[in-house]
Amino acid sequence: MIKKQKELAFKKNNSGQVTVEYILLAVTLLVLFQVASTTLRNNEALKEFQEIPQNVFQNMIANGNWELNAETSRSKHPNHYEFQYTTDGEGP
Repeated sequence: MIKKQKELAFKKNNSGQVTVEYILLAVTLLVLFQVASTTLRNNEALKEFQEIPQNVFQNMIANGNWELNAETSRSKHPNHYEFQYTTDGEGP
């Protein structure tokens, strides 16, 4: 009988604990997301995540290589190679 009363008292005392834990978890996650978004916005890190791959893909499409710098990429395009042409052709 005493054991059952202790179990009931324990259940009654902890009836709102789950709710409090969920609220604390929600507040913690909200603050974490807010800090992360503010940090990313201020450092312009998201802009870099978008611009760097975009520049690399633009250079690949336009110049045929994976260079990040546009000037270096243009200089490595096959049209900028110095070819030696001859009217004689190859042979002995």
